[in-house]
Amino acid sequence: MYHRNLKAMLVYVLLHSFSMNIFMVLYPYYLSYKGLELNQIGGALAISMGASAFLLPFSGLLSDWLGRKPLIALTSIFLLLANLTVFLPTSILSASIGYFFFNSAFLIGNPVRNALIADSIDKNRLGEAFGIIATFFSIARVSSPYPGGYVAEHFGYNILFSLNSIITFVAAIFALVAFKETVKEKTIPSKKLIMKELIRTVIPEKKEKKFFSFIIIDRIAWSLWFNLITPYLREVYGFTPTQIGGLMTIVDATGVLTQYIFGRISDKIGAGIPMIFSEIAGIIVALSLAANIKSSFMPLVMVVLGIAISGWIPAYNTYLSKLATNSQVRGRVFARANFYRSLIGSPFSAVGGHLFVYLSLSSPFIFSAMILAVIVVLFGRDKEFMSG
Repeated sequence: MYHRNLKAMLVYVLLHSFSMNIFMVLYPYYLSYKGLELNQIGGALAISMGASAFLLPFSGLLSDWLGRKPLIALTSIFLLLANLTVFLPTSILSASIGYFFFNSAFLIGNPVRNALIADSIDKNRLGEAFGIIATFFSIARVSSPYPGGYVAEHFGYNILFSLNSIITFVAAIFALVAFKETVKEKTIPSKKLIMKELIRTVIPEKKEKKFFSFIIIDRIAWSLWFNLITPYLREVYGFTPTQIGGLMTIVDATGVLTQYIFGRISDKIGAGIPMIFSEIAGIIVALSLAANIKSSFMPLVMVVLGIAISGWIPAYNTYLSKLATNSQVRGRVFARANFYRSLIGSPFSAVGGHLFVYLSLSSPFIFSAMILAVIVVLFGRDKEFMSG
């Protein structure tokens, strides 16, 4: 069908994800550098994630009614605004604002981009398409952390995030020009219809409930530590921004080498298998960090983390695409999935931050590994889920 959209998405992903990954890796490090503690960063993450989640039902409706292109461009504008918050005085409030725009870009962007691709590609090749996109996403991520860390270390964070803002602006313009809209009949709804559809948007269908349970528990487990990993590595190991960039580059290089493979696996034998594999890899990473592994082994841990992420992304998108068989509601299905896992998972960044500060530096990793192990036991034996 619209293979132009797949080609355009690969270019867009290189621009948008390059900028997003610089922010994701170095903004929490920057906040730690400016004096915020892990529990304060986790609190800002939790507040902003919860607030951003409430945009998802609206974004899903707008995506299905008004089109995919405007929403995709809006996510890059949100990311631009997130970068500009570094020029505000550093505080929990400014961090919350920065993360609100970043999380909004992330949460809205994933479902609307995936809906565009699901509209454009044959359903029997969705895993392959999402695997290719994820590979380009990883290429962008590979190329961003190290130079980002170098610029921050040698020229300052203001220069870094200013350059990042320019990239996101270019991505927004590209989205408006390059993508071919897949929503053919635009809808201008009445207020009554909006309220009715918003209610429908947030109520899961019967066939979605098992998968939603899985992704919610998964988000809780990963939220305990994943978004705090770069300030954690700064405080515990003393890594510089350039070193952090190097480690994150290993994570993303692993993704480049494996994303397409996991996408093909999702098409051939079911999307549940790569996701369970991802959870097992996550357990290994969490237990390694809980054991305060030697810094010389950290690159190997980053390889396993890269496999965990690589196994999840194309499989998750393929599974959701198969649940959302009707293109007229596809944006809402993707948004609904992100809404529940983000809203319910959002407080656990704050929980993880408080565990780091008030219990022990290993405790968030231990709790995370325990939750992931429960997921593997419960869902790994479910043949229907594994073949989804």
